[in-house]
Amino acid sequence: MVNLPAITSARIVRIAAAATLGALLWTSTARAQPVYVAGSVGADVGRTGSAGGSDAPGTGEAVAFSLRVGTGLTPRFGLELDFTRPSEIETDETLDYSILGVPRNAITPDLLRVLSDVSLPSLPIPDIVGYTVHTAQRATTMTAAAWARQEITPRLSLVYTGGIAFGRVERRITTTFGVPGIPESIYPSTEVRTVEYQAGPMAGFEGRLRVTGHVQLIPGVRVLSLGGGWVVRPAVSLGWMF
Repeated sequence: MVNLPAITSARIVRIAAAATLGALLWTSTARAQPVYVAGSVGADVGRTGSAGGSDAPGTGEAVAFSLRVGTGLTPRFGLELDFTRPSEIETDETLDYSILGVPRNAITPDLLRVLSDVSLPSLPIPDIVGYTVHTAQRATTMTAAAWARQEITPRLSLVYTGGIAFGRVERRITTTFGVPGIPESIYPSTEVRTVEYQAGPMAGFEGRLRVTGHVQLIPGVRVLSLGGGWVVRPAVSLGWMF
């Protein structure tokens, strides 16, 4: 079955990326502003809340890699396109259920003494069935942003960024049941994969330190609203000015 909403959203992301890249190239040519590219290594710190004391899917940390291209509209303002691909954030949740019996935490010494005094055939107390949910989530984003630069020294500038992040949120949910005494190969399990296309605001702050005439060191942090929560992305980038 074809997922029409997903296809439509994917086209929107590609059109937005192409339009932003075209704007970068046009403004660079028209206004003779320098173009820069940068590669980043950082982290995805996801927070999506919790329910019943357990973290919701997407809460955790992962390594992230980014590729950025941008240009200036003026010496102080400009545009940028960022593509980030993080690793998966994995979460596990284990629940216990009893089948037609008494849960283990309800079997107290007093209850055992009462049962031992009853002259009835011993009734088996069923074991607990383990119910494990493993979730792996990845939020790949394409971010179109504008930036404003504040020069501190001829070599150091502070840059404030803001824009819209177009995200592709992939989730892989594996559910496994386990019964004590039965080999794991017999356990029933299911796996569900979902893909969601979302868009949310992005805001960031970074420093740009000129190492040579072309090379810049760019540490910074960005915050996105995506995947039903917040994603904080601290990173260190190495940039090249053309």
